[in-house]
Amino acid sequence: MNVSHRQTKDTLQSGPLQIGFHWHRDRFAHSISFVKSDRQLPLLASREGDSEQDWPPSPVLQELHFEDRPAGTVALLVGRTTLAHWSLAITTIEEGFSFDAACRVLGPTDPFANDVCLRTGYRAMLQPVIQDTLPMVIEIADVLISCVDHSCRPTLTEGGPEDTAWRLAIVPEMSDEMTKTFTWRYTMTFS
Repeated sequence: MNVSHRQTKDTLQSGPLQIGFHWHRDRFAHSISFVKSDRQLPLLASREGDSEQDWPPSPVLQELHFEDRPAGTVALLVGRTTLAHWSLAITTIEEGFSFDAACRVLGPTDPFANDVCLRTGYRAMLQPVIQDTLPMVIEIADVLISCVDHSCRPTLTEGGPEDTAWRLAIVPEMSDEMTKTFTWRYTMTFS
């Protein structure tokens, strides 16, 4: 497997928001920061699992590639476990980013089983606020996180004893037991 953990480029920038990518154990993690002048305020960090977890708190992403397109730069990430193939495309949009995640469940795994949890998990460094709107929007220091369509829903819980940060998860809707590929799309924009 081609594991691309040495990149000459390791960030995406859109307006005042920046996504940084770094190698974490056996996969890429990412963090979202607000950048102004030379100052950087960390807002979110992806919650990564380890190779022992069948269904980690975020997609397992082992390859990272950047593609420059006329509309902006796109980060393309893919990865695999014995139970699933994962992909994530992060596109720069005006004042933020669009995330398009997918998981192809392999074999006879039941995506509705209690131990299966597809999601993209984050630790929030500042207290999130849930806006009472449809679709649901979560705000963290002027950054709005919202689902693009009905493909997913955000959830929010306080961290446990080992992690005092707030936990945010973008969870795909699982409405059909016959589905083997699940997708979820969301945006992060600066308000």
